[in-house]
Order: sequence, then C-alpha cells, then structure tokens
Amino acid sequence: MDQYGLRNRRLQLPHLEFFLGAPHSRPRVWILRTYLNGYGSRVIKDPPQPILRNYGFHNYKNDAEVKKLKVVYTKILAKADPLEVDKVF
Repeated sequence: MDQYGLRNRRLQLPHLEFFLGAPHSRPRVWILRTYLNGYGSRVIKDPPQPILRNYGFHNYKNDAEVKKLKVVYTKILAKADPLEVDKVF
C-alpha cells in the first residue's frame, strides 16, 4: 500500500495488516463490526450465525432488544480495541 501513496490511509486503519493476513478464519469481531455498520450501503437485518451466540444476540427475541444490544456494541467498539473485545467473547 505504501508504494502507492497509501501509507497514511493504512495507518488510519488499525489491525488492517492482521485482518488481511489472517488465514481462513478471522476473529468474529470483524463480523460483528460489519453487522453493526451494515455491509456497504446494505443494512444487515439479522445477525450472522457466527455472532449470534458469541455476542449474545440469541438471547433477544425482538427487534427493539437487538437494536439496544447493537448500540451497546457500537459504543464499546468506538472506544475499545476490537481484538481485545474479541478475546473477551
């Protein structure tokens, strides 16, 4: 990336090299982040299976409760290192 003038951009993305270099399975926290942020312009309504249990979404039965949990995780991930969050779960 650096050779193409993207060094500053790369440095703004913590864990990018880890994420891109991870073999077949990446930490589930990246799936959680994708779910919380949507996928591109598409909003993901239901939590993907890998995060249902790990992050507690299987305990909630209605959209309002799921929305509250999404807010909690969004706040946590805004301040915490995603890989440290993944270790907890």
